[in-house]
Amino acid sequence: MKCSNCGNEIKPVHGHCSVCGAPILEEIDYNNVPAYTPDIFGQKQEHKKVTVKSNEKRIKEKKQNTQINKKLIAGMAAFAIIFGIVCNLGLFVEKDGQNPNTGNSGSESYSSIDTDVYREEATKLMVVDGVIYNNAGKSLEGMYPEDSFSYPFSYNIDHSAGVLIDAKDTAVYVTADLKTIPVEDDALRAETSLFGDNMYVISYDEGEYYIYIVDAKNNKKYLIDKDIASIAVISTDGSKVAYLKYTSDFRKKSLYVAGIDMKPQLIVEGVYDVRAVSNDGGTVFYQEIDDEFETHEFVWNNGKSIEFSNNRPGYFIFNRDCSEAIFRDSESNYYYKAGMDEAYSFDCGSFYRIIMDVKKERATGHQYDGFVYDTDSFAGGIFYDSEYDTYLLNEDYSITKLGHDFYGIVGHARRDDRDIYYVMDEKNFIRYDVDSSGNMESRTLLNDVTMENIAMNDDGSKVWCLYYGIGGTISSMLDEDGTETILNQDYNGVNIDSIVWDTDSQKLYYCDSDNKLRALSDDGTVEEISDKCESLMTGYYEYPDNVMYTGLNNRQYVSVFGNFIMLQD
Repeated sequence: MKCSNCGNEIKPVHGHCSVCGAPILEEIDYNNVPAYTPDIFGQKQEHKKVTVKSNEKRIKEKKQNTQINKKLIAGMAAFAIIFGIVCNLGLFVEKDGQNPNTGNSGSESYSSIDTDVYREEATKLMVVDGVIYNNAGKSLEGMYPEDSFSYPFSYNIDHSAGVLIDAKDTAVYVTADLKTIPVEDDALRAETSLFGDNMYVISYDEGEYYIYIVDAKNNKKYLIDKDIASIAVISTDGSKVAYLKYTSDFRKKSLYVAGIDMKPQLIVEGVYDVRAVSNDGGTVFYQEIDDEFETHEFVWNNGKSIEFSNNRPGYFIFNRDCSEAIFRDSESNYYYKAGMDEAYSFDCGSFYRIIMDVKKERATGHQYDGFVYDTDSFAGGIFYDSEYDTYLLNEDYSITKLGHDFYGIVGHARRDDRDIYYVMDEKNFIRYDVDSSGNMESRTLLNDVTMENIAMNDDGSKVWCLYYGIGGTISSMLDEDGTETILNQDYNGVNIDSIVWDTDSQKLYYCDSDNKLRALSDDGTVEEISDKCESLMTGYYEYPDNVMYTGLNNRQYVSVFGNFIMLQD
């Protein structure tokens, strides 16, 4: 074979060119990649055979004898019931049929769930309890041991691909159609870029630590540097990495930036950790620790370092290419854009997070207090501060005060022609519309109510509310023009007490005081998911934004593209 670096005909030696020493990536036939993935957390062992199954077969094998598990694990739906009213979503009607996944459900009140929750072609991945699922109804088993409780799986922002390190220390790239592609042996860390196909991989070989940028789809691997520490971040387009190299002081390291088209460049010495690097490699956010073990936050931009704060911030958020950031310390919130001489302090009390189409964000690598938003600019974001004042962030990063005593921001939906915001104060529920020219309109949708729970669909055209009003607890839906349709009222001792919108399945999930969990589709179809739902919520930690609920058996269930899976202990 020929070396891609020097062009000589060679025989690889330990994965490197025998002439120039460059790493060699074996040719991969992507149509015939052998699926393998052993135990991630176990000891080194021979590769186990991976099984790719439909979800119907998986759920059959995991069926238990209790009625609740038959209904929940198989993802069976209820008879659609007569909901009691006609709203502009349509009349709720029953669905007939028998679940082909489970046969007899064991209850006359249950029938089949629809199978149209799955796509014909897979576009997304999800990892739940050691099984990798896609949204075409397939799953990949054998990746993890049964008792695993955390997964080193790094997704891109739309979950169409990811990378993990298996029990043989091999970095494995996983595609949406569940192909598993080994890309580097003796791997220590690996992370995908958010908006590109590349990843970085840190590996160890014969006493040396190496960092690579790998494009698994196109069978390319680039050796960036060696003799590094195992700390790095990759730019969101996958072209650059910022990483640390050891110095004589083990606590302090040197910070470098390099890339596919950029040789390693020393940025600064005495660094403890690195947060983010911009796509052009010209901006790097990093941390230092002083002799008193206090953390200091810095940004480096084209040769100049600026200290943000000597108070550890609550979080950092970055724009799409990590050239802008909003961060918080114990006193205030700040904004920085590449090229500024210092960070700009917002003239308001401190706020925790900015609300900005939050379903398009992802935590950055190993930083649990850093997030990247899928937006070029933070303009249009909305937040409320510690004084309960609510603000809109303008194009020039000035702020417009919307109101006082707003104790909740429901959400933000960005459209091509405008932004939509829903907020609530002590007694009112308000919608703001801001068009592309910056003109703002506000409408009070509900007066003299005490909000308990609110859910919004993706484009902000529908919002569901639970509130205390005249006659008790009321659940309703508000459409685009603010028309309210009452869905349920507490006259018979049964009321809806929690609601959650799910983007994956495009359904509203709601739980009532009789412990029934149901899903409402846009066409008005209602499916009964469980009659033993103790609480309904959105996920956290491993399952952010996923619909989850706790059953009366204290077991938790998480929605996997519209079907619920019981979590292991």
